[in-house]
Amino acid sequence: KIEDEELQQLLNKNPCQTQKEFVEELGVS
Repeated sequence: KIEDEELQQLLNKNPCQTQKEFVEELGVS
């Protein structure tokens, strides 16, 4: 599971790619 802080840091780096990965993570969990 992705932590909120971790997610925020990743969003700051690459919003599009991270959002896509985050959605996939939600689907898995």
